[in-house]
Amino acid sequence: KKNLVPMINNRLNSISSNETVFNDSKIIYQDALQKSGHNGHLQWDQSTPSPQQTRTRRRRAIIWFNPPFSENVTTKIGKEFFKLLEKHFPARHKFHKILNRNTVKLSYSCTPNIGSMIKSHNRKTLDRTEEDQTLPCNCRNKEQCPLDGQCRAKAVVYHA
Repeated sequence: KKNLVPMINNRLNSISSNETVFNDSKIIYQDALQKSGHNGHLQWDQSTPSPQQTRTRRRRAIIWFNPPFSENVTTKIGKEFFKLLEKHFPARHKFHKILNRNTVKLSYSCTPNIGSMIKSHNRKTLDRTEEDQTLPCNCRNKEQCPLDGQCRAKAVVYHA
């Protein structure tokens, strides 16, 4: 393995904070390499980046709170929400690490208001025609259907 000496040299450089630490620990590695039959010399290389410089930062887990936006609401919902967050999850609380101002973000959603959602739902349910509500029988033997072909009707009450 001809790459063993450079690999050990790179590793030793990366875990050593300065040249004196490198030279103190180099002796052990150099002796082990010579006993194994490798004739290479370990040298301090200052250009090797330390592990702290190459480490990628972990992204924070963010929880989003998306209340529906309405111009009719005069209350500052975001401000009140963060007050409640601070009140119920203080620094000594076991969930403060998960639920705090740094991990919870607020963004208003642009969904339709509740009135328009109710109107559209009512319109859909009231404008259905009778043909849409009657579904054909799906029994294997249609002549022996217990409900005379109405087995897929909704809101059926059975009497014993």
